[in-house]
Amino acid sequence: MVTILMSTYNGSKYLEQQIQSIMNQDIGINNINILIRDDNSKDDTNTILKRFENQNNNINVINGENLGPAYSFWELIRKVDLESDYYAFSDQDDIWLPDKISSAIKVVQSYEEPVLYYCNALYVDKSGQSLERYALNKENHLSVPTLMAGVTALGCTMIFNKSAMKIFKAAQLTGIEMHDRTCYIIMYLIGKIVYDKTYHIHYRQHDNNVIGNSENKSLKRIMKRFKQSYALWFKSQEHSAVIQANDMLNNYSSMLRREDREYLELISTYKHNLRKKFKLIFDHNIKHIEKGTRRSYRLRILLNLF
Repeated sequence: MVTILMSTYNGSKYLEQQIQSIMNQDIGINNINILIRDDNSKDDTNTILKRFENQNNNINVINGENLGPAYSFWELIRKVDLESDYYAFSDQDDIWLPDKISSAIKVVQSYEEPVLYYCNALYVDKSGQSLERYALNKENHLSVPTLMAGVTALGCTMIFNKSAMKIFKAAQLTGIEMHDRTCYIIMYLIGKIVYDKTYHIHYRQHDNNVIGNSENKSLKRIMKRFKQSYALWFKSQEHSAVIQANDMLNNYSSMLRREDREYLELISTYKHNLRKKFKLIFDHNIKHIEKGTRRSYRLRILLNLF
């Protein structure tokens, strides 16, 4: 059994196609549960959700106050039961290929330890037509420096086992930047991450994406990216890298590799120590991240905004 966790907010335009693509998975609808939390939508999203819920016993909808995507998804993690073998995140506006779940299960089922699988994604436009670009051109270079600097995977491509979900549910976190990034970091530190270079999802690009393709150059999209960058730099104290590092240390210190623990400790205490700042800025792992992200990472450290 697979449980899909979906958070919605004003997603009526593409929501039906997203849900239908989940229900059309080749493992069969009887092997799928969908738990949806609506984040206080103002459009017709709830009307669509209630119709699907009334017509399908395996779809359950929760309504709540507006928390934003990160905390809305984390509320789903807190509420979901542990009766399924596998769990997945879903956005509200993509199209899953019929083999998305089954392809992941073929990989994940061979692991007994906590494991998180993620695959590639094909960018499509708002009408679902291919943009002939992929979310990833190569597998992420994973290390604590690259992860804390911003390397992550798309949550909508992730599937993980029950052992991983138990860890996520038990985590005592004081700040969450994004649910998928948090899960990705946790699994790197104390679990297993597996990448599938094949795409099994059409990742829709449109002006209302919460997170999406940085190559979209429309004015509305550029303004949204500016607001996101502003929030990351100046309004991120509740989910800063320092808080994330402290959360990882407080939850998993005894389980960490020595070099990972030492790097997290370096992040947690860098602000008033110039030597530590330069050690972070010139870490050799940072060369593996995209140039713009690398520049942002270094400036934020210098300005105590990391």
